Amino acid sequence: MDPKKTDSPLKQTGSFFRYSSLALQMVLTMLLFVLGGFYLDKWLQLGFPWFTLFLTLAGVAGSLYSVIRKL
Repeated sequence: MDPKKTDSPLKQTGSFFRYSSLALQMVLTMLLFVLGGFYLDKWLQLGFPWFTLFLTLAGVAGSLYSVIRKL
């Protein structure tokens, strides 16, 4: 068995936590932006949910930018 090809369990666990934390950060960022847009639309009593739409897109773009920057 080649020792270079086998990663230690500790290294594999670190990678798992690193990537799962990135996914959690993406989800929470998008959720925060969606809820912010929803409450702005509700507070301003708009007929079409403009803030929800734009803040959702901004949350997706911002979370993707953050993840790409960290990778």
